[in-house]
Amino acid sequence: MVKYVVKRLLYSLLILILASMIIYGLVRCIPNDYIDTKMLPLLQNGTASQETIDNMKKLYGLDDNSFKGIAKGYFVWLGVIPPTDSDKCNGVLQGNLGDSFMYSDSVSAIMGRSMWISFAIAIIAYILVYVISIPLGIQSAVHQYGPLDYGVTAFTMVGISLPSFFLATLFIKFFAVDLGWFPQTGLESGTSFSSGFEKFLDQVYHCILPMLTLVVLSVGGNMRHTRTNTLEVLNADYIRTARAKGLSENSVIYKHVFRNTMIPMVTMMAGILPSLFGGAMILEQVFGLPGIGQLAYKALTVGDIPFIMGYEMFLAILSVIGTLLSDLTYALVDPRIKLDR
Repeated sequence: MVKYVVKRLLYSLLILILASMIIYGLVRCIPNDYIDTKMLPLLQNGTASQETIDNMKKLYGLDDNSFKGIAKGYFVWLGVIPPTDSDKCNGVLQGNLGDSFMYSDSVSAIMGRSMWISFAIAIIAYILVYVISIPLGIQSAVHQYGPLDYGVTAFTMVGISLPSFFLATLFIKFFAVDLGWFPQTGLESGTSFSSGFEKFLDQVYHCILPMLTLVVLSVGGNMRHTRTNTLEVLNADYIRTARAKGLSENSVIYKHVFRNTMIPMVTMMAGILPSLFGGAMILEQVFGLPGIGQLAYKALTVGDIPFIMGYEMFLAILSVIGTLLSDLTYALVDPRIKLDR
């Protein structure tokens, strides 16, 4: 077990290093950067000179877009070599993600403040997704080609086919504009609340539509996987043997079938962790939520390289952790798997 965990940790470290190289190279290939976007109006009206812009780019290591320049900028960001204006290394390896150009604050501080909004919405949505999708997927497989199965299949196709922004817009139009049940956008109402609990309830009220959108978009795919996996297990020989022994149908389904159905589901759960903290970028933009997804979208549009790198590496780390936890969880749902290799 220990040997397996150590081996997986070393693999994860190698994956993070390779991922950081690829992400940094892609980010540096963005056609615009924050300095050009911010300084172009000043250059046009004569307030700033091209020399000033070039000096600012040199200060942040953005002046050289050749392979050598990008490689040097990566190692400066990583903290292996010092920047040109300092003799001390101060990068990611020293725990410094840099300062955001756009938000004028450290990347870690900004992410620490904004990620919890995205996390709260996503964790509740994903709990509802699994509470709904697993029982419906199992019952759909047990009653194959019945009314429930056809209904689940139709709902699955709707959830998989509709783009997130389109479904979010439909919900806003129907539930917020036409019926007036929920607010259209934002996290809080314009009215000031005297107590913290009233403010909390108001924020929860504003998050219902985003959570509903996430549930509808995600529950269809999970139901499809659960149904497919359950059908495969139901046709296994040991299930027929269990029924031949006289076990009740509920015991066969929820004791034998369900546990083996969970094995492929564990693989899917590996991607939940980055989704929880990463934020739904498009949905937060549509609903006007001040989560980390919306901040990352705005930073991407203006070329805020420090924030984009910090955000992407944060998601990469969460993805690696999620994959590692998924590998370790296999031993809990499948006793045939041994982790002593």
